[in-house]
Amino acid sequence: MQTIQISVLELVTFVLRSGDIDTRFASQARAKDGVRAHQAIQKEYGPHDRAEVSFRDETVHEDLLFIAQGRADGILQKDGRVIVDEIKSTGRAIDELPATVSEAHWGQAKCYAHFYAKANGLAEIDVQLTYYQIETAEIRRFSNTFSAQALERFYRDALSAYMQFVRWRLQHEAARKESLQALAFPFATYRAGQKELAYAVYESVRRGHHLFAEAPTGIGKTVSTVFPMLKAMGEELLDKIFYLTARSTAKRIALKTMDTLQKRGARAIAVDITAKEKICLNDKVACNPTDCPYAKGHYDRINACLLDALQEALWLDADEIRDHADAHCVCPFELQLDLSVFCDVIIGDYNYAFNPQSYLRRFFELNIRPYGFLVDEAHNLVDRGRDMFSASLFAGAFDDAVGMLPEKKWNFIVKRLFSVMRLLDLLFEQAGEGKCFTASAPEELNMPIRRAMKELEVFLVQAHTHAHYDDILSFYFQLNAFSRMLDYYNEGYVTILNGASGEIRLYCVDTSLVLREALLRAKTAVLFSATLTPVHFYKRMLGGGEKSFVLTLPTPFDPDRFSIHIADSVSTRYRHRERSLPVVAELIHTFVSAKAGNYLVFFPSYAYLRRVEETYRKQYPAEELLVQQGGETENERRRFLDQFTRNGETTGFAVLGGVFSEGIDLIGERLIGACVVSVGLPGLSYERDLIRDYFEEKEKTGYAYAYLYPGLNKVLQAAGRVIRTEEDKGSLLLIDDRFSEEPYPSLFPPHWTRITQVKNPEELKASLQQFWHP
Repeated sequence: MQTIQISVLELVTFVLRSGDIDTRFASQARAKDGVRAHQAIQKEYGPHDRAEVSFRDETVHEDLLFIAQGRADGILQKDGRVIVDEIKSTGRAIDELPATVSEAHWGQAKCYAHFYAKANGLAEIDVQLTYYQIETAEIRRFSNTFSAQALERFYRDALSAYMQFVRWRLQHEAARKESLQALAFPFATYRAGQKELAYAVYESVRRGHHLFAEAPTGIGKTVSTVFPMLKAMGEELLDKIFYLTARSTAKRIALKTMDTLQKRGARAIAVDITAKEKICLNDKVACNPTDCPYAKGHYDRINACLLDALQEALWLDADEIRDHADAHCVCPFELQLDLSVFCDVIIGDYNYAFNPQSYLRRFFELNIRPYGFLVDEAHNLVDRGRDMFSASLFAGAFDDAVGMLPEKKWNFIVKRLFSVMRLLDLLFEQAGEGKCFTASAPEELNMPIRRAMKELEVFLVQAHTHAHYDDILSFYFQLNAFSRMLDYYNEGYVTILNGASGEIRLYCVDTSLVLREALLRAKTAVLFSATLTPVHFYKRMLGGGEKSFVLTLPTPFDPDRFSIHIADSVSTRYRHRERSLPVVAELIHTFVSAKAGNYLVFFPSYAYLRRVEETYRKQYPAEELLVQQGGETENERRRFLDQFTRNGETTGFAVLGGVFSEGIDLIGERLIGACVVSVGLPGLSYERDLIRDYFEEKEKTGYAYAYLYPGLNKVLQAAGRVIRTEEDKGSLLLIDDRFSEEPYPSLFPPHWTRITQVKNPEELKASLQQFWHP
């Protein structure tokens, strides 16, 4: 007989959910509020009452053994009767509770009452819900008496409602295991490096270690990482796989890879998690029953929709999810999150595993299972991680909030805000009109901000129609993000005070500590990219440890088909840019004229791009240019790339580190050359200098960590656009004298063997002539 382990809370919240989605603000009882409520109630228990009573019940239902576990808040004795007490904290007004008492709350208490009555042979038992108002400490109780038969009937009805999902899961897991154990690599042969990468991924899972893998373009990284993780899942080493990336193009490749593997027999379901704004079916993103028909009654229909969606597809992208949501009139965003619980491969942005504001708590907070993370384009996670774990507040936002609350009834909020503003003023006195930083956290702000948030919650619960409601809500979330980041503050942070702008920023200088903690959510994380150079830097910054594996693979392609030219007589340093414009333009023109075809030219900034563009058009007025404007939508990006056709002659100007310098796949004659103007150093800034000084003091690696390596990565990514398959042939032009100076040559990829230094356009032309027309 098969055994199903389940928690009481999981059972009742799943089968008894009903009603609407309503994300309009309601004061939320936090975990610490729940603890406080339980302590306040339980300290009043009598000498014969028991608190926190654990239950473990075994029930055979149909042909399955259900083992349910949970803990009742209280088992009370009164006048010879037994009362099962379930304590709940609430932010709602206590007199609103009769209309809002949750069926799931009753259900949880009734399950415990059933277990107790069954174990002790009781014919009936009392059940009590005790609500504790977190703001006022008011208490309200609701009581009912149930017969043992009624409680058993209730429990078996709940199991029956759950059973259809249990049977689906059992059938799916059996089919998944059998199919994945039998799954073969989906192509007739492995490319060079694929087998080594796949083996390293599998071994990392088997041993429970993280892997940092640099695998050059063209190896087939996606299939070489997904396939071995699926094989590990077939051996029951993993429960779920999270494919995490920073770009929608990489998500599409992951879905395509899953489709290929499924066509080869893999019975593993993949779901693509899409941002709410992109997947919403309503006219506007307003998640409440008044403004959205998909939110109204969502929970009444969601379980039927889940069953329908799970029966029909092995991969669920945004279009599939929208179709199911529309058919059942449920919210597509919430549908995809619920589907993810039943799916095997979850594809989404880094945020869903790492961001402290938006990671998927349903997987990573309560019952963490053996998960595998595949972190694509992992070089991006350094800066993304720094952004995720930093937070700012502006003094002006407090002024604005005060101005939005002129009514006397909100004076108590204004008073709280003024108390925070006075503390900010004291801090900004240190900065004067400039910037300063301190390594210590501004702990003196913590409690005043939390108190201000408590007061703002009163407004947000009561004043939905206020003219400035949305602005105050946004301000509240800023406070919340800042307060939460104070909880993450560690030795890798600094606090930046900007007296001129009135900004206080908690800035994550060293991402390794927070990302290492986040990686604990996975049994194994594989962080891979075509450019993890130097790998020790990325392993250090992304939270790798002593037991982490490192793999660096050579290119599978003939290096003689890739010609690199370094124009090292030109300085593109900021102070030299204006005078070097003519020669830069001439070098670019010489490069793209050597062979008719499509080329991309990359610049470190839009401003520099515009200056070179102006010069180029003056010098070569007959030449056409395709120029990145910035802020392109996905459709505009697609139209830009569609200009690069086979047998075309398009020269595109784009920004280094932007959407066209990585994550695009222009195979064959769609791109035959790339030019990189400058070494790509990040712009000088106060924050970058803080990174430099921090790592210089700790490890004597300041300039490299803050400027050199991040800039080099952008260059290598842009260069990687050229050779995508073994049939490709292409050239690369690097314009900057520093490319010929250490440490750059020693950091170039090993397959960059065909490097020629050129001093002028004539030498470049001759060298390219020899490469293209030998």
